[in-house]
Amino acid sequence: MTVVTVLCCSGVTQADLIRLSNGGELRGELQESPARDASQLVIRTLTGAVVSVSRDQVEFTARRPSRVEDYETRARNAPDTVDGQWELAEWCRLNRLGRERAVHLERIIQLDPEHRAAHRGLDHVFEDGAWLPREELMQRKGYVRYKGRYISREERDLHAKSDAQRQREREWYRRIRLWHKRLTGRDAGRRSEALAEFRQIRDPAAIDGLTRIMSGDSSDEVRRLMIDVLDRIPGNEPVAALVRQSIYDSSRELRSDALHAIDEQQFSPAVDLYVRELGHSLNPVVRRAAKSLATVGDRRVVPQLIEALVTRHRYRVRVADTASIGFGTDGSFRFGPQPVRIPAEIDLMLRTGQLPDGVIVLTPPGTTRTKLVTVSYDHRNKEVLSLLRALTEEDFGYDERTWRMWYRAEKHGA
Repeated sequence: MTVVTVLCCSGVTQADLIRLSNGGELRGELQESPARDASQLVIRTLTGAVVSVSRDQVEFTARRPSRVEDYETRARNAPDTVDGQWELAEWCRLNRLGRERAVHLERIIQLDPEHRAAHRGLDHVFEDGAWLPREELMQRKGYVRYKGRYISREERDLHAKSDAQRQREREWYRRIRLWHKRLTGRDAGRRSEALAEFRQIRDPAAIDGLTRIMSGDSSDEVRRLMIDVLDRIPGNEPVAALVRQSIYDSSRELRSDALHAIDEQQFSPAVDLYVRELGHSLNPVVRRAAKSLATVGDRRVVPQLIEALVTRHRYRVRVADTASIGFGTDGSFRFGPQPVRIPAEIDLMLRTGQLPDGVIVLTPPGTTRTKLVTVSYDHRNKEVLSLLRALTEEDFGYDERTWRMWYRAEKHGA
């Protein structure tokens, strides 16, 4: 495929991009086609040459700010050094190119893991000897973002509830705690009575008690019962609990049960919740959210899926205290000049998100002191790409830039 990027000349703030069907990129300014030959697009390139392109070759056209062309030219020429990347990141900040700025701040951290200004630019905080994204740290501590600040989930829920609602929830909590105790006890008669009581629940006020008491129970059967009860409660109130269980339950089977308990009338609120999980700090959560969106989602989620095609995740790795660590060109960990290779099967598990807590790299023989360092992996999320292909009937692989340009063209009806 050819991409012809048609950009405005100096002094013009918008640009056109044309994607053709035969490969490469061409940049310039779109000209008026001669009236006698409407089958051609005429482009004045940045060097001043005039090129004609058959409209039959055009796959899509899109408009974008001319400063993006300026950025791409600067990015190609920027030195791959801390100073060079910092200069470009600052230029991006001044020109309101936030996504592009983050790319160069991340590169600075790869070159200098202790670069404080770059970490702060990415909203990282220093905690327990490591730099972490603020959102990841708050997630680990059980906080969520609400109206611009981080609070506990319980506090967030309280903001949205009346005194009467909270009283009803407290009453249900007491009942559910009693029935749960009987359900897991030795008395068969009481177990049967408790099971019957659970199956009669239809009040949304019971959801809080159900999830707090049963969602983390070690018994699959207890969690399955909770999903069944949530499925019977009418309205959209059970959706958040079902979404959480479909993402975080330890059982693949129960995750699937929770997903399929969300009916078509509940898809809209479910989509919003799954989209939020596409930005999670753990790669398995991102992938599960994308897989769930294949059931409940539609074309409205395309821009969020594009952003989640490739996601960066951080892992804590134990290394020799005197060693420096980096990445080889093949993605292997590197101590100083010598690469330290992870076994292929472990590397595959890490890249596919099966080891969310990281790995321990054994230290060289004779080394006694070790330290924990943070390393980053860019995960290509096949579930995201599969859904994008299905929703759009297009396939640009993991090329986020081209997906964004295509979406811009679609959005403007080009």
